[in-house]
Amino acid sequence: MKLLLIFSIFIFTFASGHEYVHPLKIFSDVLPSIEIDLKPDVIISTNCSQFYEPGQYCNVTWSGVTNPTESDAIGLYVPADGDPTGSVPVQYALAVKMSQSHLLHGCGWAVFRLINMRQSFGFKLIQNGMQKPRIIAVTQPIPNIIPNQPTEGHLTIMQDSSSVAVQWISGGSDAQHVQYSVVVREQAVPVPKEKVLRERLGIYEWSVKAVSTTYSAGDLCGYPAMTVGWLDPGFIHTAVVSFEGIAAGSLINYRYGSEEAGWSAPRSFIVPPRPGVRPDPPVRFLAFNDIAMSNSLLFNSKCPPYCPAGLNFNENYGRNSTKLPKYLEQEEAHLALLIGDLAYAMGYGADWDYFGEQFESAFTRWPLAVAMGNHERDWPGTGDAFLDMSSDSGGECGVPTSARYRVNSSNSSEATYAGATAHIYSSSSDIGLDIREINSGVRVHAATGGRSRFLLSEQHSLSSILRQHSEGGSKGGGSKGGGSKGGGSKGRSSSFNYVERHQKKTEQVMKGAKALFYSFDRGSVHFIIMDSEMPSGLDSPQGRWVAKDLSYVDRTSTPWVVVGMHRMMWAPATWRQPVLGDLDNEERLQGDLEELFMNHEVDVVIHGHEHAYARSCMLYKGQCLDEGPEGQRLQNSGWRAPVYLLAGHAGAGFTHGFPSALPEWVKAGYQERNGYLRFEADFNALRMWAISSDDGTVMDEIILTR
Repeated sequence: MKLLLIFSIFIFTFASGHEYVHPLKIFSDVLPSIEIDLKPDVIISTNCSQFYEPGQYCNVTWSGVTNPTESDAIGLYVPADGDPTGSVPVQYALAVKMSQSHLLHGCGWAVFRLINMRQSFGFKLIQNGMQKPRIIAVTQPIPNIIPNQPTEGHLTIMQDSSSVAVQWISGGSDAQHVQYSVVVREQAVPVPKEKVLRERLGIYEWSVKAVSTTYSAGDLCGYPAMTVGWLDPGFIHTAVVSFEGIAAGSLINYRYGSEEAGWSAPRSFIVPPRPGVRPDPPVRFLAFNDIAMSNSLLFNSKCPPYCPAGLNFNENYGRNSTKLPKYLEQEEAHLALLIGDLAYAMGYGADWDYFGEQFESAFTRWPLAVAMGNHERDWPGTGDAFLDMSSDSGGECGVPTSARYRVNSSNSSEATYAGATAHIYSSSSDIGLDIREINSGVRVHAATGGRSRFLLSEQHSLSSILRQHSEGGSKGGGSKGGGSKGGGSKGRSSSFNYVERHQKKTEQVMKGAKALFYSFDRGSVHFIIMDSEMPSGLDSPQGRWVAKDLSYVDRTSTPWVVVGMHRMMWAPATWRQPVLGDLDNEERLQGDLEELFMNHEVDVVIHGHEHAYARSCMLYKGQCLDEGPEGQRLQNSGWRAPVYLLAGHAGAGFTHGFPSALPEWVKAGYQERNGYLRFEADFNALRMWAISSDDGTVMDEIILTR
């Protein structure tokens, strides 16, 4: 029983609502008391003399431990010579869980899988790991001989529908490039897998030089991101690939890197349909949220005492995310909406590397449209919507996300990010709202400058928004059919003084990424990505922007409007707590946006945050306006209200937040099935399939028509 209790700390655990304890937090808590007491009779060694290949396996053996305990641990540190009293390991596991001989004989072995973190590696044996920790043995450093190798590649969306941004990570700022070539094909024919493999061997015709950026610990906002969880991110390389004039459905073959640093594996993506061009094929896109990552530690836990063939992924909060890549890699999509809560790094920088490595093969197949989630953005004093009450980002305040997943720039020579604090060697500058025209003519919100520093200048407007909520919600924000049991809105209690709490912060200099919201067109769909972590009322910059953006939509060219935001606007939920609760935030977003979405006939709203899947009817103020019977396939002859899709089931641990009886407006709901959404849209119909990443089956589907 004692062993189970100790090991359970290694897994992400629930605190309350959507707050989670990172498995490395326990190391953070004991760092002030850790001692270095190397014992000459205790030996720890590895068969890895150098790191030369991503995904390399290292056998670690140890012996000579006297008085072994159940809390002894093996930690992997990067860099090897870093101060273990000032930083946490990037991986660790209990020695007794890796080798049952540890308690009996003070010896054992384990297998670790290493990915490229651009620095040296070293293993340390920590006795009494979670109680009175002492480092009693260390391995020789494992030098990294490929620190500048391109890794963690992915594509990100551009405003211009005829270009895409390619991003990757390396350990150096020396020039790197994207090389690519085009294979023109019939527009409406999907790319067969075997043909892709053959054509990837072709000659690359063009080359684009990348811009290199980075961020420092000083750009972040708090603990542990700035301190014990900090890991140098290396350099983020970004190059824009243009395919203007290339037929939709054509194949772009590419690779990234350089002759000196090495090249990535061959990659490819499909040219998307042009906005409003009816001869082009339907646009295919995916959506998924709340992913997490599975730490790369491997160990032997299935049979005593040693089983070389019995290596298994260590169970952790993101273990279900290991099922997702193999399905995503098979999807022939034009883009994907990744709507918040990506890696769940929460201030422990190594997790961004694990996440990027785990999904590289999928995320290089189609561009991502990324939204901020609470575990990327929320931090006190940064201007978010939670009145300094949420610290879910672990001090990251959106900076790593903005830097690593670039959006909203149409100029490859600039390092312009929507709300980003990442920068090209700049220190700090005032950051402000920038409404600019991009090539496509779509107005987008972006941020200029480097590290964010601004005074909140809209005190009166924001106070008005907060006052509306404290007095029961703005016009149109209430619900007649929900209530707390079903996730509906009855108006916010006036006992919590939002205005007073926020006015105390209005003259404060703020730090962190600004709101990340933007829009773009692909094929027959106008996409809007919102930032649910920032104020969104019509008196806020984001609210004014989305109202204007919706008024500009040409429904002849893009008849469908799809909105993505991280937190739920309508989803079955039970957690109520002022400011932070699921039901409270549903009411906030309903009050801010529901009337606007109705007036502009938004078709689909996709969100996550609750780790489950649910689909509403065509919903307005808690009432179904369509006639589709519960549990049956939804087919409609026209628009009546938005359909709300909860897609927070990509891999992070299930939250089990549904009420015992689902409200009538929920037409499908699953709390313990992982998966993602697949869409296809032409000018007459929008189809959605909810795909299970447990077995590949279709969990749910709808067809909307116009």
